[in-house]
Amino acid sequence: GEEDIQAKSLIISTGAKFRKLGLAREEEFTGRGVSYCALCDGNFFRGQDVAVVGGGDTALEESLYLAKLVNKVYLIHRRDEFRGSKIYREKVIAHPSIEVVYNSEVKALGGDKDLSSITVFNKAEGKEQDIEVNGLFIFIGYTANTDFAPKELERDDNGFIFTDVEMRTNLPGVFAAGDVRAKLCRQVSTAVGDGATAANTASIYLEQLHE
Repeated sequence: GEEDIQAKSLIISTGAKFRKLGLAREEEFTGRGVSYCALCDGNFFRGQDVAVVGGGDTALEESLYLAKLVNKVYLIHRRDEFRGSKIYREKVIAHPSIEVVYNSEVKALGGDKDLSSITVFNKAEGKEQDIEVNGLFIFIGYTANTDFAPKELERDDNGFIFTDVEMRTNLPGVFAAGDVRAKLCRQVSTAVGDGATAANTASIYLEQLHE
């Protein structure tokens, strides 16, 4: 059950979650063709056709990774150019196993128990097409797990908490660490470092309260 706890300081380390497309059957097909992690699930699709959704560095990098494993990658992006870094863009466009589908969005998922096709709408042409794929990898960003936080806590548009280098937020006694922070690099190693820094800063804060 719920329990109220009184504390003089708080470290928020609730992480982030993958942003989803919000399609019908997306939850149903998660783990049955729909994935948010190429490194985790890519091997399940060796020699098959898959699609990737996204246009940033993560989508481009993961498409290149998947292209080493699968038969073909359809990289679907809603705009007419990628926002990812130039080096990734050039590698993706030049790769023989990656077909880029610009100005397009996935509108529906098909299949019985497992994913077997996606319906893609091309906004520029005003046409839909069904593409047969066994996997759909979605890389359209993250949202922070901060719905519980008070409105006074300063966050960016995706809910990530602003901190200084010592993990202090704008609220006295409240600190943040890991993927929940507004930052560029989200890895286990950086999260561990954030946690150590936040714990040290919180300890100093508590000591100062008693001086």
